[in-house]
Amino acid sequence: MTADISFKSLQWTKIGDSENKKHPISTLPCPEEHIHGQLDIIVAGKPLPSLGYLGPDDVCMTTWVQELTTILNTLDGRLETVYVFDEREQGQPAYEFRREFDLLFLSVIDSKIYGQHGDPSYQSISCTWFDFVASVRACLAELRMEIENEAGEIGQAWWLANAYPRD
Repeated sequence: MTADISFKSLQWTKIGDSENKKHPISTLPCPEEHIHGQLDIIVAGKPLPSLGYLGPDDVCMTTWVQELTTILNTLDGRLETVYVFDEREQGQPAYEFRREFDLLFLSVIDSKIYGQHGDPSYQSISCTWFDFVASVRACLAELRMEIENEAGEIGQAWWLANAYPRD
């Protein structure tokens, strides 16, 4: 019962660009722009579906970096608790992260905001809590390093501005 979280194909998109034009991270102009790419969250060998809005390589890393951090912060230190991420994007389902002692159960559920249906084939897929934590931390560290290496000082500023959950 393992978890593997990774990313690839990072690019940035200009906020408000209706064409959704993608640019290399090395040309990131400011920390306010959104970084997108492919995010793979694989639990017990099963990929978490529907992460990208316009396809698998259109996952908002800005959002998911904050959510993964929030998931760790919310579930850590609690042996039984639930966190639901409902992205507020039209057409996206919600994701339920349920910790029961040393296990994490992940389900794709109906969005209460937009009414998008969950995925009956992705219910209570489990891994160990500690494996999930290690995978999230490793992915975030690698993501930070890539963004900072590619975009230099702007990448560092992006991380500081975007990598921590907002209230």
